[in-house]
Amino acid sequence: MHHYGKELKITDIVQQQPIVVNLLASSCLPCRRLMPVLEQAARRYSDVTFVSLN
Repeated sequence: MHHYGKELKITDIVQQQPIVVNLLASSCLPCRRLMPVLEQAARRYSDVTFVSLN
């Protein structure tokens, strides 16, 4: 689920499951390197909600 550029309330996505919140800057090289790792983890762990905020 992607909500690019839209307001999102945490209560919209919380469904009694763990959440990983990643705060990043698109200009940050380590942050950009982490994105594929988090995307892979999101595919692997469907019982966890992953949220990235830029």
